[in-house]
Amino acid sequence: MARPLRIEYADGIYHVTAQGIERGRIVRDKVDRGRGVENIETVGKERGWRVFAFALMSNQFRWKR
Repeated sequence: MARPLRIEYADGIYHVTAQGIERGRIVRDKVDRGRGVENIETVGKERGWRVFAFALMSNQFRWKR
């Protein structure tokens, strides 16, 4: 069952996370890592978010906006 949608606040601060299936890798090499950083930058600009911090690990990512 899907969880209910979050209520979003205009000036809210959100902690966004994603993890690989069964803690599997989502970043395989330096090229993947570079693309991950580019994706965070692109999505942030498209949505008008300010990204305060991020961590891109081999099996998960986390960022605060």
